[in-house]
Amino acid sequence: MLHGVVPPAFGARGHNGHNVVKYASDNIARQLRPDEDNRQRHCGAEKLWSTDTQGTRMSACIVASVGQAGAIMEHQTVRQGHQRGYSDSPPFAVNLLRGVVYCARELRSYHMSEQKLSRPPLVEAVLELKWALPKGNGTGGGDAHAHYKLLLGRLSERLQQDYPFHEQLPAAQAPDTLVVHAPQHRFRQARDEWPLVQVGPGLATLNATTNYQWNDFKPRAVKLINSLYDAHPARALLKAELLTLRYINAIAQDFQKEDIRHFLKDRMQIHIELPDKLYADGRVDRHTHIFNWQIAFPGKQPAGIVTLRFGIGRHRDAPALIWELLVQSRSRQIPELPGGFTGWLDSAHSLAQDWFRKLSEGELQRGFSGD
Repeated sequence: MLHGVVPPAFGARGHNGHNVVKYASDNIARQLRPDEDNRQRHCGAEKLWSTDTQGTRMSACIVASVGQAGAIMEHQTVRQGHQRGYSDSPPFAVNLLRGVVYCARELRSYHMSEQKLSRPPLVEAVLELKWALPKGNGTGGGDAHAHYKLLLGRLSERLQQDYPFHEQLPAAQAPDTLVVHAPQHRFRQARDEWPLVQVGPGLATLNATTNYQWNDFKPRAVKLINSLYDAHPARALLKAELLTLRYINAIAQDFQKEDIRHFLKDRMQIHIELPDKLYADGRVDRHTHIFNWQIAFPGKQPAGIVTLRFGIGRHRDAPALIWELLVQSRSRQIPELPGGFTGWLDSAHSLAQDWFRKLSEGELQRGFSGD
């Protein structure tokens, strides 16, 4: 229906398009009864424009907050519209109603993706910024070393309120020039608590684990980047080199009983096969013994690289599929920081979330939701 095919319910008998639009927008608004939490998190308006053959423009403005929006919206929008006699509308009204149904689907998708999973596979979420440091032991390297020491002190002060517990990591004992882009200091809310912040020469990270929630992680990430730039003694020299949003998931599975390639094919629609003739003479067992697979694609929004990694590993002392999803931007692909960071983070999260949802659709998603 969203690819130019007009559903049978909408023909061309000539009902007024304004009525169709009014019915559809009123119906969706009536279906959405958001709680205060969701109203604060997501409230927006979508303007849907279409033009009839006489050049008349119409718009439907749907103001919707995500509450208990689900498949019922799409179903009732179409079914009740047919019952009320809006089955034969002019083309522009049909297009508008298509847009309304599409909006309903998107709201449903958003609501599902924002639901808190009762059995999340997430092991760790990481926001990581690496910035360039001058090489060598000359004046530039010395300046970078001095800047880092001063940055560490000033940033520690800014982190104190949210992360008062400090840990010095083993890498802090090594010369800074030997541990570039390695964490030396860790800041927590309390001993062994998450989320945490890590800092090293040319490196700052925010790490969250099973207590991860996006509406908590995002403001912490934004505050970290703002604090970093505010604390740097020579802000003009802080040149972002690599910006990464990374999700590490673990799915418990005994791959001695089920081949990992079959698991990926049946549960995630990922097909990885070798020619049958390789095993035809019986000298090699076709059951996968070791598996590490990575694939990456150019990204447009945000600009950069999107990477998937799969491997056999262990989690909580049990065999598991280790599944990583990374969204990365390098150098010129990175927007101007700190101002452009929030937009980049929103785009990276939206992409990662969309891929997670689509790859785990079906049995895995039901398992994560506790169904």
